[in-house]
Amino acid sequence: MAVARNVGQFAGRRTATPDPRRFVYEPFCVGPRFEWLDSDRIRVLEGPKAGSIFGISTGMLDTSATVALYDRTRKVGSTAVDIVPSSRTASLWDVGVAHSLRRSGLATIMVWCAFRELLLAERAARFRIRMIRSLKADGDHPLQNIGMGVIAARFGFTPEMNVARVLAGENITNIDPIPPMNGYPPAVRLTLKTDPLVVIAFILNPDTLRPISDFRTYMDVKADDWQIVNWAREGLLCVNGNYCLRETGFNRFVNAVAVDHEEARQFRARLREP
Repeated sequence: MAVARNVGQFAGRRTATPDPRRFVYEPFCVGPRFEWLDSDRIRVLEGPKAGSIFGISTGMLDTSATVALYDRTRKVGSTAVDIVPSSRTASLWDVGVAHSLRRSGLATIMVWCAFRELLLAERAARFRIRMIRSLKADGDHPLQNIGMGVIAARFGFTPEMNVARVLAGENITNIDPIPPMNGYPPAVRLTLKTDPLVVIAFILNPDTLRPISDFRTYMDVKADDWQIVNWAREGLLCVNGNYCLRETGFNRFVNAVAVDHEEARQFRARLREP
């Protein structure tokens, strides 16, 4: 595992996408600050788990990569990536931590490590995030795995489908707010006239890129589909669909993952659109 330096302060505000042809290295951290104690241990420096020490291990095969998180000897988190060697496409399809560690930023740290390893090893030039249905006990919850959308937004990914276009033109037939439950934030179920017929989504705070927790916000939009489309246009509507890293997100992705200017320059040159 390559040893990275401290990756800086959390910068939550989502600024306008810079011109991808004029890359400027402006590093920020997509999750809580942490430091490397050695090649496979980190100390979290802020957030709910500040001061905690975790072990991190990575594995890389021809067609897959993994990152695992340990509390002493107990495995408490994992990340899985599929790799297509011929196109150098990496698809993140699973990331999770123990229930007691949810909403602590540890999942984001694991994803950060996975993306870095893939770029350092030149195993990936194209990146996707693929939603799957969980087989866990709470897998029937309508928001299962949608937290991946938060990670996607922070790293510069955008939905594969054009969400604003799918929702526009009076295509929404019903809006059903979903109250918070079982640790999941409130959300909204959108029934559509056309494919994909149903979209589950939640709204991101533009300053922090965290889900808005005020359920009244979702109740207020029950009769206001224009506002929902507007959030989609601003990239603040997080949906339960696949994501990909397009050129408009390359700069944000590199600024989140690289730890110095030279590394950022190399990473930026390696990226390609899916």
